[in-house]
Amino acid sequence: MSFMEKINLAALAGGVLALGWYLVRVVPQIGEVPLDEIVWKWPMAIAMGIFIVLLVISAVRMAISDPSVRTADGIIDDERDRDIERRGDAWGGHAMHAVGFAALVMLVLDVHSFWIAQTLFVGGMLAGVVSIGVKLFAYRGEV
Repeated sequence: MSFMEKINLAALAGGVLALGWYLVRVVPQIGEVPLDEIVWKWPMAIAMGIFIVLLVISAVRMAISDPSVRTADGIIDDERDRDIERRGDAWGGHAMHAVGFAALVMLVLDVHSFWIAQTLFVGGMLAGVVSIGVKLFAYRGEV
């Protein structure tokens, strides 16, 4: 398993954990309190922080434990890795464009800002999952 594949697995795990933590905090409030009183801004910021911290810790841990990273040439990816990264990023970008378009439509329809923020955050996290999913399938030769 290449270093980049390990990084993608760590990003997937961290993203799912952060999104799950966020949804557990916010979803129970929907319908229980008015939209203006739902506490979501700090949980969203904390979820982003959780994702970043988990990814950095995972990357440092992998860099320390993987001897191939500490070689003299310092190369941690090859042409295959770069091609897979480009393909996954393209699919993730397409998904994020769809999320952005949905948010714009919601703005035009004057939907409450809570729903627009949720669409952007959750949709962005899911677009990241799409990107990583394409990459992981590509590493296994299935895409």
